[in-house]
Amino acid sequence: MPFVEVLGFARGNSLIAGCLDKVVELVTKDKAEPGMAPFMRYVYLDPKDIGFNGDSNLAPVTPILEGKLRTEYVTRENDSAEELPYLSRYYPKGSVIPAPCKCIAVVLYSREQCEKEGIEIEADYGLVTAQAEPE
Repeated sequence: MPFVEVLGFARGNSLIAGCLDKVVELVTKDKAEPGMAPFMRYVYLDPKDIGFNGDSNLAPVTPILEGKLRTEYVTRENDSAEELPYLSRYYPKGSVIPAPCKCIAVVLYSREQCEKEGIEIEADYGLVTAQAEPE
């Protein structure tokens, strides 16, 4: 049984979607750290190891940029009535210069959690997202 499987959500909503197959090759059980919930695991990768050479799509919140910051409730499933929305803060695309990417942060959900959310996978974990991070 594979350790990780990429979820469709991750392929459609990740800045590094084109590198996710390489991420799966590098994510192993021994690299997975406990996450904020019992069903979560985190893995941190060097962007060079997956062939990603770009910006993080993140910028710090500073007094100068604060006026450009937007906040809204969103869901992963395009405003699905079945999913509880979460609060998202973001800068509109093109409104700030993003920081360079120094780390790829990978979030994994257990097979059991994926099943609770109606997602069937064959692997031990589903890759929910992989984000290009500035630190």
